Amino acid sequence: MKNNTISQLTNKESDIKAIMDGYMQAVDHPLYKAESLQKDAIQNSWDARSDKKNGENWKCVFDLKRMSGKDFLIITDEGTKGLIGTKFKDADEVRKILNEKKEGEDLANFCNSNWSVKSQGDAGNRGRGKTVLLDASGGKCIYFDSYRSSDDEYVLVKLFLDDKDKDIKYSLNWNDDAKVELKKISDNALFPLSKHGTRILIPDPEAKIREAINQGDFLSYINNTWWEIIKKYNAKIVVNSRDNEKIASMPIWYEKNKDDIKVDNIEESSYSSEFININDKANKIEKMVLRYSSEQDVPGKIKGIAIQRGGMTIERLKTDDMVREESIGNIYGWVEMNKELSKEMKDNCEGPEHFSYSWTKKPANHLKSCIKIKIREFAKELKLIETENAKKDRIQKQASDSAIKNLTPLFKKLNLSGSGSDTPKTRKGETRGSNEKLRLSVTNFELPNENSRVNYSQKIKGTYVVPINEYEEDFFVGIKVWVESDDGQEIIIEERELNLRAGQRDIMVGADFFEIDKKFNKGKYSFKAQMLSLEDTDKKIQVGKNEVSVEKGTILYDNISKKFYVEEDPPEKGPFDFQPYPSDDKRKLIWHDYNTIDHDLVFYYNSKHPKIIPIIEEIDSLTEYLIGQGTMLLYQIKIESLLELDSSTIDKFDPDLHGIIKSKNIDQIFPYLLEKYSEQMWDYLK
Repeated sequence: MKNNTISQLTNKESDIKAIMDGYMQAVDHPLYKAESLQKDAIQNSWDARSDKKNGENWKCVFDLKRMSGKDFLIITDEGTKGLIGTKFKDADEVRKILNEKKEGEDLANFCNSNWSVKSQGDAGNRGRGKTVLLDASGGKCIYFDSYRSSDDEYVLVKLFLDDKDKDIKYSLNWNDDAKVELKKISDNALFPLSKHGTRILIPDPEAKIREAINQGDFLSYINNTWWEIIKKYNAKIVVNSRDNEKIASMPIWYEKNKDDIKVDNIEESSYSSEFININDKANKIEKMVLRYSSEQDVPGKIKGIAIQRGGMTIERLKTDDMVREESIGNIYGWVEMNKELSKEMKDNCEGPEHFSYSWTKKPANHLKSCIKIKIREFAKELKLIETENAKKDRIQKQASDSAIKNLTPLFKKLNLSGSGSDTPKTRKGETRGSNEKLRLSVTNFELPNENSRVNYSQKIKGTYVVPINEYEEDFFVGIKVWVESDDGQEIIIEERELNLRAGQRDIMVGADFFEIDKKFNKGKYSFKAQMLSLEDTDKKIQVGKNEVSVEKGTILYDNISKKFYVEEDPPEKGPFDFQPYPSDDKRKLIWHDYNTIDHDLVFYYNSKHPKIIPIIEEIDSLTEYLIGQGTMLLYQIKIESLLELDSSTIDKFDPDLHGIIKSKNIDQIFPYLLEKYSEQMWDYLK
């Protein structure tokens, strides 16, 4: 009987969609294609580096540019072998090469998406990366050219999805023919590679990928994925868009030494050569570092324990999911595995997209148990049951309330509140310093009720900020938008890292609305936002009244705080407030300004100043200090206001002060202030 065996028909377009659906679920955010693309592209490039030990002279560049009337994403590497391997002419030769499964056949493997013979130590060896690159093109067509170190030959490949038979096809051109083809594709804008390496041309990259590159999300994904090779090998990864070059850098939280992190009070424990199971003497943790930040919240993209393999972060295990104790979420760190554990984790537990592990399988379950034990030990050493931060917040709140209560009669006596207030109108209601060109705008925040009360199931509208850059240069920044309870618990609305371009004011960070549900306890909350620098620069900007240098970790704007009350009416509003404001500026001790949200008078005190630090946990001492300094500031504000009023009104307040102002005798102002300070403190301390 005749054999009528027929090969099954396939629809590679459906295969592409199925693979990308896997990435969408693994990455789980709207820019998942951009994050997947950078990870797979750098995997391919890093694995092909010529210097396997040190990565010397390795470089990978992402360049978004326009050629031949269309946008291209161009990915170019240097310090790599190029697409080495056997030259082939037809499908039979390719099939033979692939079935032999020899290493070093990069060209054949790169042309065939579902094949890979990377060594087990390489970052990615599932062969899906080429599908991500192909899917990134709107026309499902990409090109790649390569100058091969094995034979110094030059090849250009076109890889595309055929619309008619739904199959993925490719064509190759070599040497002179390849150079002619490159000229056609780029309209003479590109030249053949002069160094060994590979270049990928993606015509019409999808809009979300262009958005991620232009706004800085793409660079953020690189920083948070490839920080290990940047840290250990000084790997150079560059992102260019609109003639703007950004070089990937290691997030400050992963500095080699905790003392180099530009965040105060970082604790650390380090472990090495830890077997993950007493019955398994092969698989072990090469290195595990745990760190804890008590002064500043760890960004969401850094939170957790980064599981490292092949120089990249595969997944971050959330510490507060593994150990459910207060403040455990600010423990973070990373795990580097030995070769044996790395191989078993990849072969048995790692998802095909390289974004997750199956933690119920061996040896992943043993690794996770080991990490949990170390986190608990670390937390016990630091006594994190009640954090220092929570204690400080409570003390500062009590001291602030006491000082406000004591100073309110003086505030009213000076006529600085109510309908008769003579507080300078040009300052009251001011939303920002006139010279703060880098800031966050929150103009559409809207509570459902007039009295700041929000009940369950109600929505707060406009819970987002718009970052504004009025400088003539770009800033790579991190923006955090969150809701914070009165005891310091946080709910993140959005954290985003972006390249804030000169003149930009069209990006929204946060959400259109935020719904209050029953996971919120009754009480006071604040909607907050912060912007900080993610790069070291030689730039200086104005922050409030001071000029500051922009370094990695510098807080660029931190003046957003909208209060609301869940399931209760707000207390009677005080006329002013005290707020801690940590700063390294030696000139800042205590100063006043107007809250950008409620237009209330706010006294800020520098919680990092050597004068404040010794009393920050002493309620009585801090209260006394705030009362004394608040007295001086209230009189200063009164003097400022009187200088703007008609002289006939001054006698009604204080003839002595009227005489000082009228005579313009500045020498008398400080003694006057000291007298008033003495009177206030006499009454308080007696």
